[in-house]
Amino acid sequence: MFKKALRWYIVTFVVVTYLVVVAIGYNNDWATRRIEYAGLSISGWDYELSEIDSDKIKFTYKLTLANNDKQIDFIKSIKPGYKMEVENIIDYDKSILVNTDIKPDEEKEISWDIIVNTRDLKSVEIKEISGFLTNIEVSVGNNTSYSFFINN
Repeated sequence: MFKKALRWYIVTFVVVTYLVVVAIGYNNDWATRRIEYAGLSISGWDYELSEIDSDKIKFTYKLTLANNDKQIDFIKSIKPGYKMEVENIIDYDKSILVNTDIKPDEEKEISWDIIVNTRDLKSVEIKEISGFLTNIEVSVGNNTSYSFFINN
């Protein structure tokens, strides 16, 4: 009886510890952490991977911008920043035109694609490609830009 109880406590402890470690790990990712700057925030983050052909893959990045301010924000564009090591193997738009209003307490999803030349990459490097993104610069209607950085 004592051994069963001890085993149950150990299993419970291991499972709870694992869940806590996983939860802490996910908090360091844009997908689960709200990043706010001057009433504008990134409240969601995701990407999808799809193969175009044997030498190219496509990443579709998606982010959700939220307006936590009391006034309407006009989002002109976003400029994703990528690590210098990968700039020569990706094709991407330097600036993504958004041209939309975000009302107070509203969220807008913005997505864009990058094409990666995988000819000279190993599969491990391809899996790590989501970490190529370093920052997002958001340009708003009053000629102001806000930069959101990711800690890699």
